[in-house]
Amino acid sequence: MQGYAGRMDAARDLGAPDSPGALDSPGSPDSPGAPLATEAVLAVLRTSSWLLAELQPVFTAEGISATRFDALEVIARCGTGVRPAELRDRLHLPAQTVTGVLDQLEAAGLVRRSRHPADRRSILVSATDAGRAVLDRICPPLIEIEEDCLAALSPAEQQQLAGLLGRVQDRIARRRAARNGS
Repeated sequence: MQGYAGRMDAARDLGAPDSPGALDSPGSPDSPGAPLATEAVLAVLRTSSWLLAELQPVFTAEGISATRFDALEVIARCGTGVRPAELRDRLHLPAQTVTGVLDQLEAAGLVRRSRHPADRRSILVSATDAGRAVLDRICPPLIEIEEDCLAALSPAEQQQLAGLLGRVQDRIARRRAARNGS
């Protein structure tokens, strides 16, 4: 019987983008005898990796990483500003990663930090005009790629996929909260 790590390696090898037939059949069974949850997790991880690889040229052309883009998008949607702790919670990133991302975005002139008007101990981060301009340039090609990649699914299937993944994310959030005593 093959152990978990062996099943993961075998499934990864079968799904590697450069392996024969991998791009033709990303939904094929990963490993005979692998637990269903393992197969599902590997499919999600592989799909995530492939989607990021498709989107990466757009990020690279704009000189921004996927993580910095995600942060900038959340900040811009918050309008008047967001606290770094709220950004951490929304992006599910460690605090030190959020600080580094904010430092990079601020150095690029895409966000600004300011004192919170009601709580001098806290800061708010807001998008600058330059940050909003980056989003205006980068979102259309990203959406085009996303729509093309998901064209294999009907709108109803896309909605179902988003709902199912949302349920998995909720479960993971509850696991994290239980570990952290929240």
